[in-house]
Formats: sequence, structure tokens, C-alpha cells
Amino acid sequence: MVEPGWDLAVDSLMQQEQPHLRALTVRPFLPRYFPGYDVYLWIDADAWVQDLTVISAYVNAAAQGALAIVPHDHPAYRQSAGVTAWRARRDQAYFGADAGIEVPWAEYWNAGVFALAADVPHWQQWAQYFSRGLAATDGRLCCDQTALNQATRVERLPVAPLAARHNWLCHLALPSFDQNLNKLGDPLDPQSVLGILHLTDTTKNMLWELRGDTQGRRLSLRFPPGIVKI
Repeated sequence: MVEPGWDLAVDSLMQQEQPHLRALTVRPFLPRYFPGYDVYLWIDADAWVQDLTVISAYVNAAAQGALAIVPHDHPAYRQSAGVTAWRARRDQAYFGADAGIEVPWAEYWNAGVFALAADVPHWQQWAQYFSRGLAATDGRLCCDQTALNQATRVERLPVAPLAARHNWLCHLALPSFDQNLNKLGDPLDPQSVLGILHLTDTTKNMLWELRGDTQGRRLSLRFPPGIVKI
């Protein structure tokens, strides 16, 4: 267990009132906090692994020197105006009015689950772009994902895109539920079991009616699947 410090210049009042923001600022510095490993795999605390095969996919891709990560891209995803505006506001606050305007969702990476080898340049570039964004916002907007996307795009860092099932973003599309397997699946292909369920936005604490559940229940997306939680 390691308690991180403040590796980047976050506003001092925010440091006091929101100490959990270190879960964002620590990410570009994982090899320093946990030295001696070949590959580092990060999984957000609001995500859980349903199919272990996705772990090897992350590690194998990262071992080749690329950022193993999943884009915000799937035919079932609903890219609402609100989600688009959220992204644009952060891009522009960090890197100027033109940042990210024409970048397709297929190239917008979700930093909640990723893998990187210890010796790649991504870490340093990520930290530098994160520092630039914090400086541009007086340390009051803390968004590691915005910095990572800009760094990979501008510096042309190698990326190994993984399919959506490797980090399913539940706020963009609810999964289906297979009652026989007791598994959560791709809503467009219910027999395709999702590897990692990422309970983004409000999907952490709400109950949902899921396609495939013939009992008409409202289910939690938390582990284990198929359980009604109040």
C-alpha cells in the first residue's frame, strides 16, 4: 500500500477539500511509486473484471511499447450533446479553443483502464501535458484523461486500441444480461461477454432494466451481476 503525494500543481484548497484527486495525478507516476515492474495496469475503482482474458490482452499489448487502452467508440454508445460538451470544455480549458474539436470518438481514449510498459515515453509526456493543463486552469481543473489524449495525439505516441468489451463504459450504453450465464454482455451481441464493466457516471449507484432479463427486475451493475441491490 502506497499513499501518493501531490505530484502536480493542483490548487492548494482543492488539495485540502478533495484529496481523492491524487487518484488522477498519480497515474503518470506509477513506475516511480511501484518500481521494478515491466508493465503497469491501472483499473479504476468503479470498474470490475468479468472476464480475465482481457487482462492478458492489456499486458501483451503494452509489452510491445504501446499504450493499451479503449476508445469511447462502439455502435451501441450514445454520444450525447452533454457528453460531447463535457469533453470539449476540458480540452479547450487545458489546451486552447481549437483543442480536440475535430478528433473523432474512435480516437478518444478512456484513462480509467490502461496498461503501459515501464520504459516508454508516454509517462513523461502525459505528466508534461497534465502539468500544462493544470497551469492553464490555475490548478483548479484536474483531468488526467484530457492530458493523456492530447499527449498521445500531439506527440504521436504508439497506441494499441482495444475493443470496447475491454472497458465497457456503462453510461454510454447499458449492457445486456444473460440469465443462463449470469453475465453482462454487449447489448448488440448479448452472447459476447464483456470483459471489464466500468460503472461510469451515474451507473454506479442506480438500478436498471437490462435487455435479456425476462423477470422485469431492476438490476445493479455492480459485482456480482444479476443481483437486485437497494
